[in-house]
Amino acid sequence: MRLADTGVLGRQGAYDASMPSTTLAHDRDFICRHCGAEYVVSYTKLPIADSGSVYCDVCRRQMVQWNSSQEPSYKLVRRPDQK
Repeated sequence: MRLADTGVLGRQGAYDASMPSTTLAHDRDFICRHCGAEYVVSYTKLPIADSGSVYCDVCRRQMVQWNSSQEPSYKLVRRPDQK
């Protein structure tokens, strides 16, 4: 998973990364529409709204673009070639 220009990873321009955050939800399934890779999604509440994109670990294509105070985190659980 790659988060591009989220303001969260690798820089502190949008807000102070040391601020506490809360994980809101776990175990929500997501399937990449490009290759069929399966992910589990969780969300972390940010102190302010931010934006970014999430790219598939398998096909490297953009899966999601978000703009919210809830940052999604995608964990690959099954590659499309695994049955």
